[in-house]
Amino acid sequence: MSDRIKWVHTVYEDGLHNAFTDIKLFKDRWYVACRSGKGHGSYDGQIRVMVSDDLENWEQAALLTTVLDDRDPKLAIHDGRLHAIAQCRIPPLESENITARVQSHVWSTPDGTDWSCATVGEPIDHVFWRPEEHDGWHWMAPYFCDRRDRDIWFVPLMRSRDLCRWEKVSVIFDTHSPNETELVCWWLSCVTRTPSSGHRSPSRRHHTPTGRSTSSRWTYAGR
Repeated sequence: MSDRIKWVHTVYEDGLHNAFTDIKLFKDRWYVACRSGKGHGSYDGQIRVMVSDDLENWEQAALLTTVLDDRDPKLAIHDGRLHAIAQCRIPPLESENITARVQSHVWSTPDGTDWSCATVGEPIDHVFWRPEEHDGWHWMAPYFCDRRDRDIWFVPLMRSRDLCRWEKVSVIFDTHSPNETELVCWWLSCVTRTPSSGHRSPSRRHHTPTGRSTSSRWTYAGR
């Protein structure tokens, strides 16, 4: 174990595939969300939310599902409510030659106990990722995901007032099938994962003369 890691506690285990986690402090309690399913690629994923007062003892707060394959949950706070954002993988449609489509959904709670029904996130075919809040907006770098052609995947910068409906501000990266992208801070430095050979996690940084996040210019900052 690294000298920097002081202790490790298991949040949840049941012998299944529990992964893709996020953590958020909400009303003095810690929440961890993960996907629970039979396997990494199985179509039975559900979003499990665990809660703790001390980061050592955990109990289940909610099990969220659309009845399809829910995965990659992210936690965010908006308007005094805790939100869980997750992509829902829709099974393939052979008649349309589509392996699977993606529709992101959002659940919310005022107290960590009573959760809303899922709200459909817009636009479709975008895998919502972890949002950051700045200047009255929520900012996010999802990735457009068309399973028929990975060459047209791209990562836009998007913003929203409610975490459900998002509008595109600019395009961060559109080559080498970019996908999971983290916004590092409010002035929008980011790290993008690209699975293509020879292109590993390029970092692209967004600068504007005024410090505002509305420019369409992104500059490459290295790998």
